[in-house]
This record gives sequence, C-alpha cells and structure tokens, in this order.
Amino acid sequence: MIQKMTRSTRDVLEWILLFHMHSLEIRALSSSTLPRNSPIKHRKAPEIAQPERAFWQLDEGYPGLQCIHSNPHVWCVENFIQPNLCDQLIASAQRDGIEKGNDSGTVASTDFSQLASSSMPEAQLDLSRLWPLAPLLLLSAVPSALHAAGDPEQVLMACLRAWGVTSGIMYLLALAVPRLIEMQGSTTQRTSSSALVTNQTLVSGVIKRAEKLLRADAHTFEAPVVTRYEEGQCFMNHNDASLAPEKDWGGLGGQRLVTVIVYLNDVPRGGETAFPSLRDGTSSHQLRVRPKKGQALVFFPADLDARVDERTLHSGVMAQDTKWICQFWKRQRNVPPPLGLPI
Repeated sequence: MIQKMTRSTRDVLEWILLFHMHSLEIRALSSSTLPRNSPIKHRKAPEIAQPERAFWQLDEGYPGLQCIHSNPHVWCVENFIQPNLCDQLIASAQRDGIEKGNDSGTVASTDFSQLASSSMPEAQLDLSRLWPLAPLLLLSAVPSALHAAGDPEQVLMACLRAWGVTSGIMYLLALAVPRLIEMQGSTTQRTSSSALVTNQTLVSGVIKRAEKLLRADAHTFEAPVVTRYEEGQCFMNHNDASLAPEKDWGGLGGQRLVTVIVYLNDVPRGGETAFPSLRDGTSSHQLRVRPKKGQALVFFPADLDARVDERTLHSGVMAQDTKWICQFWKRQRNVPPPLGLPI
C-alpha cells in the first residue's frame, strides 16, 4: 500500500506516525536494519533523576515544633498561641460578625474584595497530565482507515479527518470540564463561615509568633482569618496554591508558599485536617490532624519556584462539634492590604 502512494503523501503519513511514536516515548530500531516480519524491539527509557525541590525553611528549633510527616514536611506546634488568645480571637470574630464563606474559601463581604481573588481556582487544567490522550488520538483513526482500506489516499484522508475531529472534541472537553467541575462544586466545596481579624492587638499576637517560626517578614503574610465550622460543615479536598500564581495573584504577593492553621478550640468529634495523599507515620492510614486548642499546623503548598506540591492536597473533615480556626498564608512577596497586613 505504501508503495502506491505519492512521495508527498508518504512523507506526511510518516511524519504523523513519527510524531505519535515520539509522544508515546516509543523507541524502535530502524525497520531498515530488521528483516521482514521481525518484531520491533523496544528499549526501556532511562530513568531521569528528579532534582530535589526546595521549600521554605522554618526555624526547626522553635519551641513545641514537631515534624509529623517528612517529604513533604508537615509540622505541628504545641501551644503556638495561649488559650486566652484563642478565646479572644473567637470573641472578636463573633463580635465583628462572621459571614458564610464562598466556595473559594474567602469571606463574602465587600470589605474583603481582594480576598475574593486570593484563593485557588476551583478547577485547573494541568496539561502535563494529558499525555494518555496521545494513544487515544492515534487509535481514533483505526475504524476510518479500515473502512477506506485499499486506497492509500483515502486511508490518509480518513486518518486526518478522524484525528482532526477527535482533537477538536478533546480540546473542547479540556476547556469545559474544569468549568463544569467548578459549577458542580460551587455549593459544596466549602460550607464554613469566616471573619477577617480586625483587632490589631490580636493580629500582632499571632503574627509575631509566626515571624519567629517562619523566619519571615510579616508583610509577606496574608491577614489572619478566623473560620467557624458548625456541625455538618466541611471543606472538601483542595490545595492552597495556584497552578498559575502570577496570572491569579501577581499583584497580591504571588504564590502561597506556607500555610498556617491555628486551632482555636478542642474538637472531640470530626473536624480533622486530612491529607489524602499522605500516610500516618505509625500506620498506613491517611494522615489526619485533630484540632487541639492553641496548636498550629504548618505545611508547604508550593515550592520556592512557585510550583504546586499536589501532595499537600487537604480537606477539612465534616465537623460534628463546632470547630474554630485562625488561618493565614505566607506568600513570595509583600502582600498589599486589605489582603495583607496594614503597613
């Protein structure tokens, strides 16, 4: 069949086949060196060592600091703030008025307009994970090619049409799926209520400790937010970082490098912070942190190159008893108010 094709047609077909073989990382010996009907031999691609990722370094000598997971590091700090400060933060949120947060984890108030653009998009498309579509695209032309068997020109045109249609459908799905996921999760992603901490004395009590723990300038922190989870409320799996930080947060300090969650009360039932990709060091169970009054949980949603660490995907398990937390993030650069601290 190949011998009957024109030279230009044969060149186009060979280019398409070579392109898809490369996308599948198939390395075959040249057919000219093999006898007819000899099987193609494949060589195993050499393993490439991945460079070690660098993350923000905190003060490992900080009092009460304990590593509960390594690679990636997850830390707990016992008695990060005193019980009376926990009570004052809760009282301040109740006094100032606590509002139901939207699904991106921000406060639904006109006073916090910048906060609305500070959370990770609900659904983001990582193009590097679409490589399995290459073999599907190649196979999509098989039925059309078989139907046109016997005429090389028709086989080529049938393949090109099939690949074109399939590519178009995949492209539309790639655009539509994240939006559909976002719409589906818009009422279920987060059901808690939040309030920005406006009392600067209380803010200072939290931030000064965070500066020492993280060895960072307070102006790279987001302003602390107090969040309440009542019975039946939760926050589904999410990551605190963005796949496109400069696009999403370029004017807001860039990528989130450190997450700090401070538990303001003991929660006997439910309300744990769960990491579905991490395992408890003493068992094979999912890593979960039970809220303990005054304790801080620290982890790193992105590395110093602003790349998301998907291993830190986490959720707020459904609360059975009311849970209060105070949370904030350290970013790459200074964060302008009101998202950041007053200068």
